[in-house]
Amino acid sequence: MSTYDDDELDNDNKEREDNRRENFEEYYEQPLQVRIENAREDDDEYSDYYDDEPRFKLTPQMIAVIAALAIVVIVIICFIVVAVKNKNKKGGETKEPETPAVVEQTLPAVYEGYSVVGQIKIQKIGCEQYILDATEDKALEAGVGKLYGGSLNSIGNVSIVGHNKEGKFEKLDELSTGDTFIIVDKNNKETTYKVTNIETVEPDNLEVLLAGEGKAEITLITCEKGSTKRLIVKAIKTATPTNTTSTSGTNTTSTNGQ
Repeated sequence: MSTYDDDELDNDNKEREDNRRENFEEYYEQPLQVRIENAREDDDEYSDYYDDEPRFKLTPQMIAVIAALAIVVIVIICFIVVAVKNKNKKGGETKEPETPAVVEQTLPAVYEGYSVVGQIKIQKIGCEQYILDATEDKALEAGVGKLYGGSLNSIGNVSIVGHNKEGKFEKLDELSTGDTFIIVDKNNKETTYKVTNIETVEPDNLEVLLAGEGKAEITLITCEKGSTKRLIVKAIKTATPTNTTSTSGTNTTSTNGQ
């Protein structure tokens, strides 16, 4: 910068300083009351300036929008609270184990084309078969057959014949005197029988079919292994008929040979 410019700048600064000093001296030379009045006039001008500025106002539309947003927020909060409560409730519940329904199984009227008159259950040898009202070979392949006698579990001797096959009368020779088995009749009532006698007879021996006086008897008949003779198991009724619930809905059969 040139020397001229520096001198001019110094002169300007000096002039401004002189003016500031004169104004300061003039201000304080005024009486106090005048200074107060001037200050009040300056404040009024400042207030009038801002009073002229437009102020923010809520319109009905803005109020409606704000109200709608508030409702939405409240609904969301309520939904979250309910969801959390339900989750905690489910987490705290102990689900009780379901008890399987006990379904009473009734005997079928017909099985494999043959009328069903009852069922025999010999737990000791794993035999559970329908008693069919027939003794032909095909019937004895399906179950065991009623050979002779009246109604099951009634006074008299009912003879039941079965093949010497697995699941049927194959293990009949394993029974002993005093063992028991169950006969279920068509009314789904079961009666327990106790073995009283086991013997081997010739095929033409019909005395085994005779009944004792005043007794309900069951005679089980099957072929004896390796012989033409018949194995006979006699049993008498020992219990009053009671309702039974069968856990087996099928008849155990086998195609093994004698």
